[in-house]
Amino acid sequence: MNHIYMEALIKNRVFLVRNIEYSTLRDFLIEENVFPISQIEIIDSKPHRTAQIRELIDILPRRSDKHFVSFLQCLSYSEQKHIADNIAKCVYKLIETNRPKLSTNEYKRINESISNLTLSNSPISPTENFDENNYEITFSPQEETQSLCSYFYEENDPSYENSEESGPTVGHLACYKMSSEPKGLFYVINNDTFKDASFNRNGSKKDMIDLMNLFSELDFVCEKKENVGAIDMKLALWGFSQMSLLEKANCCVVAILTHGKNINQLVGVDGNVINLDDVLAYFNAQNCAALVGKPKLFIIQACRDEISKESYHQAAIRSDVVIAYSTSPGYVSLRDPKEGSVFIKEIVSVFGECSKHMSITDMLIKVRGNITKKYPDVSQYPITEFALEKSWYLNSTLR
Repeated sequence: MNHIYMEALIKNRVFLVRNIEYSTLRDFLIEENVFPISQIEIIDSKPHRTAQIRELIDILPRRSDKHFVSFLQCLSYSEQKHIADNIAKCVYKLIETNRPKLSTNEYKRINESISNLTLSNSPISPTENFDENNYEITFSPQEETQSLCSYFYEENDPSYENSEESGPTVGHLACYKMSSEPKGLFYVINNDTFKDASFNRNGSKKDMIDLMNLFSELDFVCEKKENVGAIDMKLALWGFSQMSLLEKANCCVVAILTHGKNINQLVGVDGNVINLDDVLAYFNAQNCAALVGKPKLFIIQACRDEISKESYHQAAIRSDVVIAYSTSPGYVSLRDPKEGSVFIKEIVSVFGECSKHMSITDMLIKVRGNITKKYPDVSQYPITEFALEKSWYLNSTLR
């Protein structure tokens, strides 16, 4: 599905979940072949209406552009035209916003695909009667938690003022502010069960739980996604980058635990790959205004093959970013089936012990030092790339 349509679904997710009546829509979806019967049965199996709509929205991006347009038509057929109109309006806005990036043919094709959907006079606003502050978010890493992303994907969220005040200082160095509640958001994707079982990553689930426990203790709101294919990895990460809760937080941390391919590719459970640079772009100033001027840490637990002409890339210009790789290009990344990976184990240990008095970059240096000392006979060399403009301490009381 075209990225314009995907983004329209993400931006209107809360609106769709709150307003679509699945019972009246279902038969039209079957009649217009928007979903095969097998996928309709998956949607039907969900315990209540909101869960059914969430499943529908999660599955729809895997369908074609034609099916997206048919979905809007089905909404109109089922007397939910105001919902179709809202999505169509959002698509029109996104077309204009992204026009410089679209080819003439692509612009024309997307425009024409929804031009036959006549907009009604009084569409419901995606944020009508919605107050995100009424939701209390709790986290238990041992239990399945309801997706935070289901609550914060509105097109026109009320914005929260980003303070331009400087954070504290350590010596003569300015520091990023770390005084928000929550302090930050933590998002982890863990792929441990692959379509080809010989590639399963035993022990990775422990890494995920340990990281979630760590960042929960550090006053982060934590969210996870497990065992997803390449397309769903991109959708999940894009969705996280658009969460309005990021506006309230002073920072974010993203961890991706999966197989690596070449120097810059991450593997989904379906065997397909995504490029790390594409993921990082979701969080830049152009795509994620909520994190402008705020520090972002990306933890990549994956092997990295030798650099080749095909895989070499020039890193895009980034700001306020730290990328912590579990190993250097061409080297292994150790993982124990029971204890988890060496890299994540050291991050959890060092961050847990030292976050009150050490900066993020200093802690990552300590992680590398610990690994090289404890495993001198194994070729694992974690590396860190950073483009920070200030010192980053998780302890907000440092001055």
